Amino acid sequence: MFCHIVATQADGGIGLNGNLLHRDREDLKFFAEKTRNAIVLMGRKTYESLPPGGLVGRIHVVVSKTIQGALVFDTVEKAVRWCITRSKLYNRPVYVIGGTEIYRATFPYTTTIFKTVFHDRHKEADTFYPEIPDNFIMIHTKGTNTQYVEYVNLDHLSGQPSHHLP
Repeated sequence: MFCHIVATQADGGIGLNGNLLHRDREDLKFFAEKTRNAIVLMGRKTYESLPPGGLVGRIHVVVSKTIQGALVFDTVEKAVRWCITRSKLYNRPVYVIGGTEIYRATFPYTTTIFKTVFHDRHKEADTFYPEIPDNFIMIHTKGTNTQYVEYVNLDHLSGQPSHHLP
């Protein structure tokens, strides 16, 4: 099971110069609860934005051609293959946590999107969450200024996965 977890402002902005646009206590708590003991898949810039040592209690998988490490893959396809296998083996979900290209490339494997939208905040952004494909539908929303939205992939609900294993 792949899930996207992302916080955006109303225009879809998620970052500027490798940093989150907004640090919201409730959203960070939600992120921590959802991703605890999970596999987190990310690109290099997202990885470099994490605190030293990364996120405690999570398996970090990074897509990069420039950094090295035990769980660094040079293509999204290789990282996805590793995540699918380990997710089944360890019975852990995979959370995609950024950036834009990693989100875009993993939509076909994604069953659920957890999206926090800050409608009352706006900052300049250079990184944006991609447009959500038509095969995802909103199933739950709460809040107004800060909106928590959950989407599901209809292809996965129907038993017809929209992807092929790499």
